[in-house]
Amino acid sequence: MAESIAKRLKADLEEIHDRKKRSGLVGYIKSGRESLKKGIAEIDEPDKDPSEYDLVIVGTPVWAGRMSSPVRGYLTKTMESMGKVAFFSTFKASGGDSAIQEMSELIEKNPIATAFIKAKSISNGTYMDDVRNFIDDIIL
Repeated sequence: MAESIAKRLKADLEEIHDRKKRSGLVGYIKSGRESLKKGIAEIDEPDKDPSEYDLVIVGTPVWAGRMSSPVRGYLTKTMESMGKVAFFSTFKASGGDSAIQEMSELIEKNPIATAFIKAKSISNGTYMDDVRNFIDDIIL
């Protein structure tokens, strides 16, 4: 999703680098629990300074109905330097809207655009309509 959005907007892309290994069933369970408890993951220092951008777009996968803890870590580190924001979430069954709300509440800003993308539409390639609509909301 992030790559598709960045490509269409000709925007820079910053990957959040989580310091915790989250692979396997145990990693999955621990990650969900951490997200439920609103844990803040330790992440590497971001390369890009959000204050240098007119708009910062942040996306999160939904973990246990909440934003992921690495995204919470990123927003916590960078929220003071953010101007306008737009958010998107990817999810398997539900929770996309609650993750976006949580992001907005954390940084105390309303996003200028939001998108909620089901994992199924990513895997079958039909998510580009969601990307186009999101970008249209940003540009307008």
